[in-house]
Amino acid sequence: MGRNFQTDNVKHTKNRHNQYNPEFNSFHNIDKKNADKLNKLEANSEKFTLWASFFLHYPDIFIDMITPEDSGFRLFPYQRFLLRVFFRYQYVFLTATRGFSKSYMEIMASFLNDVFRPRLKNSITAAGSKQQGRDIANEKVEELLANYPALNKEIKNKNVGRDYYELQTHNDSMLTVVGCHNSSRGGRKHQGCIEEAFDIDVTTLNEVILPMFNVKRRAVSGFENELEFDEQLWYVTTAGYYDTDICKKQLSLLAQMSVQEKYCGNGTSFVFGSSYELPVHHGLLKESKVESIKSDPSFSNLSFDREYRSKWIKFSDKSFFNIDIIEECRTLKYAELSQDLKNHKGDFYIISYDVSRIGGNANDASIATIIRCTERTDGSYFKNVVAMYSYEDKNAKNTSLNSVMHFKNQCIALKRLVEIYDAKALIVDGNGVGSGLMDYLTDVTEDEEYGKTYKPYSVSSVNADSDKGEKIDGAMPILHLIKATAEINESIHNVILGHVQTKAVRFLMTPRDVESDIIKKYGKRKNMAEDMLSQNRQSDSMVQEMMQLEREMSGTHFKLKTMTRSQRKDRFSSLEYGVWWITRFLEPQNKNKNKQDTWSSYVSSAVTNKFKTKQYY
Repeated sequence: MGRNFQTDNVKHTKNRHNQYNPEFNSFHNIDKKNADKLNKLEANSEKFTLWASFFLHYPDIFIDMITPEDSGFRLFPYQRFLLRVFFRYQYVFLTATRGFSKSYMEIMASFLNDVFRPRLKNSITAAGSKQQGRDIANEKVEELLANYPALNKEIKNKNVGRDYYELQTHNDSMLTVVGCHNSSRGGRKHQGCIEEAFDIDVTTLNEVILPMFNVKRRAVSGFENELEFDEQLWYVTTAGYYDTDICKKQLSLLAQMSVQEKYCGNGTSFVFGSSYELPVHHGLLKESKVESIKSDPSFSNLSFDREYRSKWIKFSDKSFFNIDIIEECRTLKYAELSQDLKNHKGDFYIISYDVSRIGGNANDASIATIIRCTERTDGSYFKNVVAMYSYEDKNAKNTSLNSVMHFKNQCIALKRLVEIYDAKALIVDGNGVGSGLMDYLTDVTEDEEYGKTYKPYSVSSVNADSDKGEKIDGAMPILHLIKATAEINESIHNVILGHVQTKAVRFLMTPRDVESDIIKKYGKRKNMAEDMLSQNRQSDSMVQEMMQLEREMSGTHFKLKTMTRSQRKDRFSSLEYGVWWITRFLEPQNKNKNKQDTWSSYVSSAVTNKFKTKQYY
């Protein structure tokens, strides 16, 4: 257009609008190149409208059309299905396993939604930190652009910071990452995806995130499109726990789905789930990987059901523990695979051991729980559960010396751990089969594999009573036995409950919370990263065991039982033995010591002040 060119629209007093030619410029007054573009758009506006409408219902066809001919990437049938569901329903709840490529699909759908709908405010809400959400969005968008280079032309601007991610398209739509925190309050969005919904803080979700979606998108014309949803929300997650609020949200949407109301030709709600067989079938997940996970001691059957079968784990209605309170105790980021007191000066470790002798699928494993004790001002300790080690064997008898559950091998494993952590005490369940392990622990132990000889241990206390100990010359006095009665068991259960409720015991975070950070930190040492993550999975399994426990009266005392006989509680037992012993044996001694130190300090100070006073006068 010329420098002094005046648009045709300003020559008229009536307000008019044509979204394909908003200034109503005569094609004769503009240069040929732009005139050709406008002529083509004008001539094909009806086809353009039909294609745009078509892609909103069949976004997978759009992906087909922009896929490079030499690309080996093709959408699988379930991915096509999922893309269409994302676009056609107002509320979608997807529960899928690892390897399903759910994050990739949600980012693809969000990006396409921005491309197809001008001025759309789109968001991804991360269950963890905003950095975690930023990393997921950035990684998947880059992967998307590599697979479909044509989408690069749609990007107007992209900003990636330490804790934010913003992607703007040429039609002024915006995709951002939103943290599930109070700091996100006040934003306005039209469409959003809740990433790893099972791990989201539902209170913050309801009070901060969901109120963002209270405005409807206005089209370029300035008017609302009556054919669009008022809001559009997708929940994408691995399975969680059945009785949680987020699971209730899923059940609510499932109920809506069963009596589906039609909204302008589209559905209101759609709930979808998949087990590991689907990604295995398409080669996204190796079956050998699944089999190795099944046999991994850090994975309980419940953990496998949740993460790889997409089963929401149901807790007992009579559960002794509250899941929300337990989750608040999960504050430890990294496991400790050996003694690490650089950042915890004054701390020390104890090891608590629940003994099993018989293997097989229906039996408990032997579990060693590593607790790092941090002194508090009142003389008590924070109990930091920094690692758990599981010893089990599929062989039901385990009479062979090759079995990890043979008492000699369990003894070697325990004495190795005591040395690795320089543990102050080893607490062992001395009842039943545990008594057989004592013969090995209280004797000299030859570790042929490591070429070491370990000293015998002597018993320093029984049920936190040091008078029942037995000293042995040349032995290490670090062995403490728990020989529980019904009364002591009730005390043990009450102590661990009180610690959970007051958050005096701390557990490792979920694998999802820390996986990206662990991979970054130990990326060059894959075995180390996997060992660290396996400890977070152990913590998951322990929490699941805790939530399956019901209180049952037995005479004048109560006991804790599992919901079914096949469910285990060995991790929990190992944990509560250690917490109870620290509370009953160590803390009284430490509190008395602190009182004596305080009194000695007071007396010393008083004498010093008196002496100084006399000298002064």
